[in-house]
Amino acid sequence: MADVQKFLEDWKSNMGHGERMEQMVADDATLLSPAFWGPKHGKEYVMQVLGSVNGGMSDFTITREWAQDDTVIFEFQSSLGDVKMKGVDIITINEDNKLQQIEVLIRPINALMAMAEHVKGGFKQPSDK
Repeated sequence: MADVQKFLEDWKSNMGHGERMEQMVADDATLLSPAFWGPKHGKEYVMQVLGSVNGGMSDFTITREWAQDDTVIFEFQSSLGDVKMKGVDIITINEDNKLQQIEVLIRPINALMAMAEHVKGGFKQPSDK
């Protein structure tokens, strides 16, 4: 059974630490983003996006958080260069206490567009070796 409080604390402690975060993500994880038409699947894909996002944001602050059942929700504010943003991450964890799905919502639109371009700029399709 998932321990959502433990996941929450571990996630916050490991944000920005790629190898430690990777251990917290299920192999068949899914990413939902307003920048993509449909869901993206697989640990490698999710980790590549999370790594790019973590590498580009500054002044990241969690302003509110919720944890219940198998879901963690963060409200955050951050910057990407001179673009300020506010967002929400909705994380569902599985019975192994690993991230199964993450849904990201960002506003305003210029922040979403800047983040999408940032991620796209360094993105390599996970199937490319």
